[in-house]
Amino acid sequence: MLGAQSRRLPFADEQYATDRDESAIWTALEPELVGTEAVLLPGWPLLQSDHRCVSETVLAHLGPDVQVGIYVEQPYAVWEAAGPPELSSRILRRLQQAVRHPAAVDRQRPRAAEPSLDGQPVEWEVVPLTLADQAAKLRAVRAYRSQLRGFGPGFITQIMLYARADGGEPIGWAN
Repeated sequence: MLGAQSRRLPFADEQYATDRDESAIWTALEPELVGTEAVLLPGWPLLQSDHRCVSETVLAHLGPDVQVGIYVEQPYAVWEAAGPPELSSRILRRLQQAVRHPAAVDRQRPRAAEPSLDGQPVEWEVVPLTLADQAAKLRAVRAYRSQLRGFGPGFITQIMLYARADGGEPIGWAN
């Protein structure tokens, strides 16, 4: 739908596997990354352990000639920015996102000290989303209906408001 290709790797999620062999993970990932100029990895808030494992494994093995970027991953970033579960607080925070209030932008912006790429500082930029980009993102998110069911009603709206508050999609690049 977005021009990306998926590859299923033969590894179980952490909840099903007791041990991870990072060498085997790299062996599976390396052919996908050979010859690339840039790689985007999950990077903030990086709460999901499987995503963290992939990012750390790739960073440990990539050569210095590959540009490395990290992206703000959903749904974890929405959950970080949503704050307390009380309805009144959630409503206020969503309204702040909709109007791009500075408090909303500050809450969801990765702090300079938090993310780093293998100890390297990260410089964040916001890639603006056109209306066509937003529509494509909305279609792509809706394609994951089985995943979205567990997130509750209005979750797609939360993801879109998050991008609106940021003015696009934040990407962090290693210096």
